[in-house]
This record gives sequence, structure tokens and C-alpha cells, in this order.
Amino acid sequence: MSKHHSSSYPLLTALLLMLMLPSIAFQSITTVPKIRISEFMNDYKDRPLIIETGLPVESLCERLMDEIKTDIITLQNKSPKETKLYECNFEQAIDHIMLRSNHNNSFFAFCEGLLNDLKDFRQLNGKDLLLTTNDEDWFDHFPKQMQPTDCVIMAGEGATSTLHRDPFEWTGTSLCLEGSKLWRFLAPNNDEMTLEKVDTLLHSYRLPSIAWDTNGVDNGISLSAGWQSDFSLFTNRCQSVPSARSLSEMNDKQRFETLESIAMNGSSLKPNLNMDECSCWTVIQKPGDLIMIPAHWWHQTYALEPSLAVASQRCDSRKDAARVIRHILRTTGTLKTAPDLLLREDYTDYKNSKDVARVVTTLFDHLNESLMQNTSL
Repeated sequence: MSKHHSSSYPLLTALLLMLMLPSIAFQSITTVPKIRISEFMNDYKDRPLIIETGLPVESLCERLMDEIKTDIITLQNKSPKETKLYECNFEQAIDHIMLRSNHNNSFFAFCEGLLNDLKDFRQLNGKDLLLTTNDEDWFDHFPKQMQPTDCVIMAGEGATSTLHRDPFEWTGTSLCLEGSKLWRFLAPNNDEMTLEKVDTLLHSYRLPSIAWDTNGVDNGISLSAGWQSDFSLFTNRCQSVPSARSLSEMNDKQRFETLESIAMNGSSLKPNLNMDECSCWTVIQKPGDLIMIPAHWWHQTYALEPSLAVASQRCDSRKDAARVIRHILRTTGTLKTAPDLLLREDYTDYKNSKDVARVVTTLFDHLNESLMQNTSL
């Protein structure tokens, strides 16, 4: 992907853009906190977080694109009238993302499984950065067909993700390799709203993931089903929002000041439903930034300029394990009959591979036994 170059584009233009934007469309807008990776273990809370990783993302990005450039993917082309799907290789998709995408006719690719066989790129999913010493990613102990997969995401100018919250109630991550991306999160709890109210407001529904198979252990309900909405937090674009081309003509300081001013004004890209009771958190993600996405937080992204990122998920002992296990038990209707080992509120002491494997084995033995009993009734 091409680099942004500096120019003499006046800073006054960026300031005028901020002044021209209408009033906010949310109850409040909070900037997502940004920390260094060295500070992460002392700032691990159930809120969105952006972490400056210091990873050499430029070289990683070049190596990754060289490795997967001939892989066939599905490219989405979205216009106001319809969404079309095209099969092409990764390199061709990059050309469309960079050269053809715009706010009215965008290109987007959500490529699951591309990194499955590329062990040299494990650091792109952020897991090794975020797990403490001797801690385990519990998903590594799940049955192979149920292990979530990393996802390479390409977004051209104007591209949006769906408005959703993640399956398994895990902690999600997204590492930006190139470009930038505007994120919006909806807080699951504040003075006016609860998670249930947000779900109702958004007319949420469950949508199984196609990334992995859960047949045989889901009792007719897919464990991998996340929560999705057909509404959008970015429907109406203010005409003062610049194009990616205009952004590329600014120097880095001017560009990010402009991007951040757009992020902090909720009416620059307005939602298509009344969100004035919701608390919105927002941030502009830059190359090398790792976004932490807590369970229960609805989120959506908008590409003001082309970007490339890797999305992943983690399940550690400190917070994620108990939440993920409870989710699976509730979803399958097997919570009441679960053994005590699966009902712990805290698995902080379960860090080594043997302990984690014992809990995960107990979980799936319990699910299989419960399902067999239900089938025989």
C-alpha cells in the first residue's frame, strides 16, 4: 500500500472541517484510552483500549502481502443500491481497495483463514503480546474444529464493518498494519442504558460465524453465533468529511488532527437510528495500534482511508475463561448440571497447559454427555 506524503495543505482547513461539523448524535463521546504495551498488565479493564505495540508493521505488512498475494478471496462491493461479491486474488483486491473504493461505492474484504498455515505471522494476532508469562490461550485447547481463526481485513475508503458484538463473549483484538480506521463502540452499561436495552434498541439477532464449525456440540444453537444489527453507526456522511485523496495530501500531523476531529463529532458520520441515550467510545487506529475489544461492547468501523488489519481473539485465565465457559453453558442449556470446576468465577490460578487442558476437557465432556442424554429422551 502506498505511503501518505506531506504537503503544504493548511492546518486551517482541518480546523474549519471541525467547526463545520454538526452537533453530536450520542449521549456522550469518550476517547478510547491509549497506552503502551508495557503498561497493559496494569490497565486491564472491561473497556475498549488501544495499545501502541511498537511492532515493525511496515515490514510485516510487506511480507504478509507477498505471502498471500495469489490467495483467492471474496471482495465485497457496496453501493447505496446493492452489495456485490467478487472472487479475486489478494493482490487484485488491494488494487480495488486502493484505487476504486470511495464513500459511495466501497470495497471491503473479510478474509478468514488466510493465516491458518502461516506460523511465522503469529505475532499479527496480538496474542503473544497480551498473554502474561506462563499464561495460556484457552482457545488453543479447544477441539480443532472449534478454534476461532484469525482474519485479515481490507477496507477501502467508505467501507464499514457490520454493527456487532463478538461471539463467545471473548476479548477481541485488531492490529492495524497499514492506513487508519475509525472505531465506534457502544458502552453496554451507563446511567441510561443496559446491555439488554442496547440489544433491543439495535434489534439484535444471532448470526453464526462461518470461520469454524460447532456441529455436534451446539444442541441446535451455534456457539459461534455473535450478535449483529442491521443498523449502522455511520449511515449519513457530512459533506465536509474529506476524501481519502484529500487526507493523503496533508502531512501526518494535519491528517490525524482532521481524523480525530471527525471521530469526536458524532454527527460527521451519523447513525441511522436514535442513539442519544447511548454512550459512544471512539478512536482513530493507526499502524501498529492494537485495539482491545471487550465482551458485550457493540462496535463498528469506518474507513476514511484505505487500511489493512488482522482481527483475532483471546481467552486468558484472568478474565476471559470464566466468561467464555459460562457463555457456552448458557447457550447449550447445560449450566444447571455443570460440574463445579466449570462454575468458577475466576481461573487466574489456571495458567499452565495441564490445568487449562483439564478444564477444557471437562467442559466438552460435559457438553457431549448432556447432548447424548437429550438425544435419548
